[in-house]
Amino acid sequence: MLKLIHKKIFYLIFIILIYNKMKDELKKNLLIVNSYDRKDGDSNNFNYSLGDTSIDIEGISLKSATIPHTYTNVNETNNVLKYSTGTEIVISQPYEGAITINSIVYPYLFTGGVYSQQEFIDAFNNSTTGGGVVKLSYNSGANRYELETISNVDAPLEITQPIYNPTYRNLWVYLGFVSPTTLGNTVGSTTQAPNVALAPFDVEGIQYYEETIAEGQYTTAELLPLITTALSLNVSGPISITLFTTGTDKGKIQVSGATETWKFEECELATMLGFIPKDMTYTLTQIAQGVPNMYGTLCLFVNSKTLMNGYNALQVGEKSSIISNIPVCSVYEGIDKYEAPYPIWKMFPTSININEFDIFITDDRGNNVDLKNANICLVFEILTTTRL
Repeated sequence: MLKLIHKKIFYLIFIILIYNKMKDELKKNLLIVNSYDRKDGDSNNFNYSLGDTSIDIEGISLKSATIPHTYTNVNETNNVLKYSTGTEIVISQPYEGAITINSIVYPYLFTGGVYSQQEFIDAFNNSTTGGGVVKLSYNSGANRYELETISNVDAPLEITQPIYNPTYRNLWVYLGFVSPTTLGNTVGSTTQAPNVALAPFDVEGIQYYEETIAEGQYTTAELLPLITTALSLNVSGPISITLFTTGTDKGKIQVSGATETWKFEECELATMLGFIPKDMTYTLTQIAQGVPNMYGTLCLFVNSKTLMNGYNALQVGEKSSIISNIPVCSVYEGIDKYEAPYPIWKMFPTSININEFDIFITDDRGNNVDLKNANICLVFEILTTTRL
């Protein structure tokens, strides 16, 4: 036992000696990069040359940074407003429709869920029921659902009332069909529902829209009229947007006046206004789930593809181009002057010999930041085997 302890102590001392030796051999140097002196590119995405110098870098850390806040809260990466009109199928109770194929009866069963019309049709057609014999579609011109036979089968091919549970609503009747109905049993035969669909299947197809908002630095009051105009292009009704100043919804935005149901799709402009598109449903009036946040980018990231073959605390087990992050503390047209409270080293498995490297600045969503060609200054600490 004592021998084992001595052996472990020996290895521990050996590792410490090796670490101290490496620490002594590596020298810290400052590397100052000003985008004004770049070889090519823009101030936010450029190549930087060391001239006649070539160095072997073992590690790098951002010591300080000076970055003008010339980027706007609405810019080319987030200035597209996405929304849609239409309605959804909300199934809150079971619907069943049976189909007889080669003398065997199969049930189509829907017990609950929220679907767009196309999502419901896809769910129907992807069902294992029917074995790929019939295909549901919607004829918008005739305003009717249709069933097409897509495989040859023995007669009769018939849709009938529920068999799984007679208390369930008859799916075929709610889709506008008469139950029972005999369908054509050869490929290409199409049977159109004689009646319009009943609720909740009597929905309008969803139409998607995208409208571009001019880039700029906006307050909430300045942005809302532009959003109103963009929505009015495709949503019917006198659209108006208000900001609640009292009550339980104080600080939230309400969009009203639509005469057709609509909602925002996933986009940063909607999120900026306090909406959570994934939680929205199609209604005439929409109230934001949260309050507007017009601040924009909260954090910048200094990146380099040349120096990405390493790891630091900002990564989770994978290599990336990120060298360091910089909290945004300034307002628009101010300057962020950042001093690292402690070094966050990006260490490389083997030294990287560089004479030229790239630098690019991204926001907290990974988009390149447009600095309007205002220059930046970055001061790095680098670990090398020689003193520069």
